[in-house]
Amino acid sequence: MKLRVVKAKSATKRDNSNNVDGGWVVADVISDSDEKVLARGVRVFYFLDSLPGGELDKATAGKELEILGMPRLNMDTILSASEGKQAVTIALPIEFVAVALLSSQ
Repeated sequence: MKLRVVKAKSATKRDNSNNVDGGWVVADVISDSDEKVLARGVRVFYFLDSLPGGELDKATAGKELEILGMPRLNMDTILSASEGKQAVTIALPIEFVAVALLSSQ
């Protein structure tokens, strides 16, 4: 998937030690062929000790990368939308975990 970062990193911490182990950026998913935006404002998580993590950690707005991403459900969105309700209908909120860096521009 090809990404254009729109919001630089937010750090994440694995435990109470305050050691940063990764983070996430907000990015637009864009097509390879015509630069069309396929999805806006997608969260992409990364681990610092990975190749995509190093690139995403220093990425600024406008940076483009091509990564291999593993999809996961954005539980924050699901819980917020369903709070106090018996049922809810929303678009499936997908975010990604970066697992490999394919290219960086």
